[in-house]
Amino acid sequence: MSMSDDAGKLKFVADQWQFEYDLRGETLAKLGKAPPMPGPGANSPEQLQKMREVLGEERFREFMEKQKETGPEEGENRRRRLRGRKP
Repeated sequence: MSMSDDAGKLKFVADQWQFEYDLRGETLAKLGKAPPMPGPGANSPEQLQKMREVLGEERFREFMEKQKETGPEEGENRRRRLRGRKP
C-alpha cells in the first residue's frame, strides 16, 4: 500500500491486481496486474504518517494489524475460498 505525495490517492494490491482509491473523489480504479510486492516494512515513515493522517488513528491501527495478520498463506486460502475450494 502507498499514498500519493499530496495524500489524495491510495494505491493497494488485492489478489494480484493493483488499485488506486481517490480519497477526495471517493472513486476506485483498477490499474492492472500488480508488480512484485516489496518486502515487509517497505513504507517509509513519512508514508506511514500520511496514511495515519488521512485514515485517522483507529482505522490506521486496524489497517496495520491486518497487515501483520495477513501473510502469503492467508492470501492463498482466501483465493481458494473465493473459488469454492477448501484450503
